Amino acid sequence: MYLVRKEEEPCAVTGTRFFVYYAMKVVNKQLSLMNYQLSLGHVRAFVRTFDFMSDFVNRFLFKNCGLTDAHLEILLTNCSKLD
Repeated sequence: MYLVRKEEEPCAVTGTRFFVYYAMKVVNKQLSLMNYQLSLGHVRAFVRTFDFMSDFVNRFLFKNCGLTDAHLEILLTNCSKLD
């Protein structure tokens, strides 16, 4: 499964508009999420899916997602729901 979102954002210095791609993919039960700022709400919603799809993922790769200790606490305390 792949999810790619493209957004147009202005450059803070020049004002030139450019496209930013956010990508999430699940391959071999590994969730890879890159270049997307996760809020606590995103993480809470994501771990809520563990109740319904416990075999969806078994590994995570987050790159440049702005994870904090609070994000990781929510994620790790809910990992016990996964198969």
